[in-house]
Amino acid sequence: MITEQKKSKIIKLLKQGIQYHHKLVEILSTNPRVFVDQPEDRPKELNHSINAAEECYNEVLKIDKNNYDSLRHLGILYLDQGEFQKAKKFFQKASAHHKNRHEVYNNLGSVFLREGAYDDALKCFQTCLKMSPNYLPAINNLAKLCIENSNIEDSIKYAELAYSAQPENKISLRQYANAKILKGDIFEGISLLKDHLTNNNDIEALHLLAQAFKIQGNFKESERLYNEILSFDQNDATAFFALSTFSKIEIDKNIIDNFVKIAESENFENDPQASKIFAALYSFMERDKNFDQSIQYLHKMNATVNNLYNPNWDNEIKFIAKLKKEFSEDLIKKYSKFGNKSSRPIFILGMPRSGTTLIEQILSSHQHVYGAGELTFLPNVLDLPSYNENNVAIKKLRNIINSLSEKSVGSWSNKYLSKLSFINNSEDRVTDKLPHNFIRIGLIKILFPNANIIYCKRDSMDNCFSLYRQFFNSPHFFFYDQKLIGQYYNMHEDLMKFWIHNCNINMYQLNHEELVDDPKKIVSDILNYCELDWDDNCMEFHKNKRSVRTASNVQVREPINRKSIQSWKKYEKELALLKKTLNYTNA
Repeated sequence: MITEQKKSKIIKLLKQGIQYHHKLVEILSTNPRVFVDQPEDRPKELNHSINAAEECYNEVLKIDKNNYDSLRHLGILYLDQGEFQKAKKFFQKASAHHKNRHEVYNNLGSVFLREGAYDDALKCFQTCLKMSPNYLPAINNLAKLCIENSNIEDSIKYAELAYSAQPENKISLRQYANAKILKGDIFEGISLLKDHLTNNNDIEALHLLAQAFKIQGNFKESERLYNEILSFDQNDATAFFALSTFSKIEIDKNIIDNFVKIAESENFENDPQASKIFAALYSFMERDKNFDQSIQYLHKMNATVNNLYNPNWDNEIKFIAKLKKEFSEDLIKKYSKFGNKSSRPIFILGMPRSGTTLIEQILSSHQHVYGAGELTFLPNVLDLPSYNENNVAIKKLRNIINSLSEKSVGSWSNKYLSKLSFINNSEDRVTDKLPHNFIRIGLIKILFPNANIIYCKRDSMDNCFSLYRQFFNSPHFFFYDQKLIGQYYNMHEDLMKFWIHNCNINMYQLNHEELVDDPKKIVSDILNYCELDWDDNCMEFHKNKRSVRTASNVQVREPINRKSIQSWKKYEKELALLKKTLNYTNA
């Protein structure tokens, strides 16, 4: 039994702990994020706030070992520092002893969201909202989850709900603007952010606005904003990396020197910002033709991310083998008769960095084509991920095969088309250029037997080096190691041969080098394949003002050129393992 005196002490300690915790948040908002993970590099005041808050919360637990507020705030304290396992431990203990308190489920979901465990995060947020349907932090987190998963419909749904409830809330406004940008309403998203920043100092909104201008193709304004961010915080790794992706850039040499110094610090490869900084330094050093140094930064970037993912190649081999075992020409013929006869979607697929963004930019310049970008509609409708992480994809594939029927095929195809209509209901044709749909080609032909498929191919070394030099925002487990990249490329080629020859699936095979050498002929051939009339705008694709969210959003604003062809040659000795894995001889 806790006495009134002890209750008073608990309240006092919690208030003190929360005050110290608020001070911590205030300090973090004005200090370089790159050093948050390193206690010895933190300001003394920051460490004092952390230690004092932790001490207050622990004192409460000495009096009441299962105190909900103390357990929860300890979890938040560790979450703010990026210590996810410790945070999870306290949130789980709080939820175990206080099953009817909704806030902690939102907190636990936040940990899963930061870890990329999206299914677990979704369950937590849904549990929270089941208990308290109007709890704004959980609604905002659901919007964020949907945005990160490119779930356009639900991101708009939850972001609009949160923004309507509290239009002055910074998080709600950012999520709503971000959801609008994701949907393609980029002008509205930009307008919301600009109005917000007129009266608010919000670095996250500034980041989002800079990104929106980049997606829009307004590189000058995007560059200005990223430089503005660096003027506030010279150690902002996200802004530094973003600037490195522009082909023409003005950046203070002192900023680059600062990040060189940061990258040279002891054990820096363990810093959560290390991969972005290594990737940016690679780009800037290459631009200065300092190739010996640039390739070393590139190796460091890849090693850092590869160690983080620790990919399982054997699982991926099993998944592709399962695809080839389950699919056949007969299976596709049997169920495609239940598919939707619509020819509205045009699927552009192949290895990432194989030229998919370029051909979509060309096609979307046609008056009757809407370029939708890398849609996650098909993997979401089918519930089939692109990679077999923890053998999940094999289980999902088994479920799909066992569920094949007239009803399921009709339902999946109609859901997909409904999602297309949500983002565009005016153009006759819509491109879906998710490269990894190459694993779903058998299902595409079942759901949409009349759909056009454009398979993008590129010189294997050009393609694989482009992967090796790219820092991706989404998890591509096999693209940060030379041997794994080569193995994955070979496996993709083998699967494509299976779809084309064993399953007799018709598709347009687009050779990137042929497109570069004779663009008018190849574009004409592709338009004929898609049963589209010639449109001169397709040859002026670089003037297209559509939003482009992929890593190629800078390159597709330029006319077709040969800059990326054989660009790996200057690093040939350093890429020997990749060449060997690809068995590359036609250099």
